[in-house]
Amino acid sequence: MRLLSLLTVIACSASSAAEQVIEFRTLCFQQQEGIKEVLVPSAKGKDKGMLQVPLYRAYSEKMKMRTEDGVAAFAIEDPETEGDEPAYRTVARAKLPASRQVLFVFLPGGGEGEKLPYRLLALPDDERSFPWGQLRLYNMAPVPVRFHLGEYSGPKAKTLKPGTIVQVPRIRKLNSYKMYNVVIAFQTKSGFVTTNNTRWKSVERKRDLAISFLHPKTRRPTVALFSDVRRQYDEPGTP
Repeated sequence: MRLLSLLTVIACSASSAAEQVIEFRTLCFQQQEGIKEVLVPSAKGKDKGMLQVPLYRAYSEKMKMRTEDGVAAFAIEDPETEGDEPAYRTVARAKLPASRQVLFVFLPGGGEGEKLPYRLLALPDDERSFPWGQLRLYNMAPVPVRFHLGEYSGPKAKTLKPGTIVQVPRIRKLNSYKMYNVVIAFQTKSGFVTTNNTRWKSVERKRDLAISFLHPKTRRPTVALFSDVRRQYDEPGTP
């Protein structure tokens, strides 16, 4: 009897480790192949079908989904498959971070070992992993990019190789409008060349994601900034 109980506990633990429900949001950098909506397993159970997830160039509302084996997969219905039961085609996949709150960033195609319409960044979205006021930098450009940000300038500037991400503490060197200087440069054969010179705002109720990429017309790296503003009803203790 004790052995049976132990086996039952082990089986339940293995099942819960392989399958979990997470809270997530999405952000689409650029829609691919005309895919404006994706599907994920419903958090309500395997027999509850799929959840429709729209893809916008903005932060989505919070949703919940079911994942298996530490991997999140997004799909679309495959119209070329015959039969009564719907078939699905995976369009984005990523390993989950160590967080039950995840931000999925949909980037133009790719994937290790396979070609998918979207390359997926899965970033921890909880406040402990990414506190309000901080900044994330991601380099999608094919060359190293250097960010001079407020006090993180000169020898303290943040240099990112292609495909890397860096998290920056809240910038403190601000002007009277709570803005800080931003100079962005990319590496060439003759050294780093400035491509952007601007100012960004640093406040307690905002988190930013900056993505550097190759501009399709100028063929020079530039940056897109996505600001995540904390709404009043998201504040702890707000009814």
